[in-house]
Amino acid sequence: MLNLMLDVDHHKESLLAVAEEEIVGHAMYVKLANSGDAKVAFVVEDEWQSKGVGKLLLFEIAEKARRRDIETFTGQVLGENRRVLGLLNAVFVEVEYVISHSLYHFRVPLRTLKQTGRPVRDLRRAA
Repeated sequence: MLNLMLDVDHHKESLLAVAEEEIVGHAMYVKLANSGDAKVAFVVEDEWQSKGVGKLLLFEIAEKARRRDIETFTGQVLGENRRVLGLLNAVFVEVEYVISHSLYHFRVPLRTLKQTGRPVRDLRRAA
């Protein structure tokens, strides 16, 4: 599973958050063909949520994507997942949503990545 998560190329990138020798979070993007967009996904273990892990992963993966000329992240989140909706607004200045059947389809321009409030890197990086 670890090899699959870290199998990256010029169309996708993956990051892991590791604490106490355990994987506590994962973020990845996959570039969409013939566009500057990429689908992004991230997950954080329950006991590590609200501790900055998601913010760190999202910020870092967005920085990496910008350096690879990706302009926009897109994705989906359930409407009841207020933590993720708040996280997007904490990391990006501009977040666009389209709501359909309790699902938020989001779009964030990577140029609006907030430089202030950069997360503290207190977790070891695995990738």
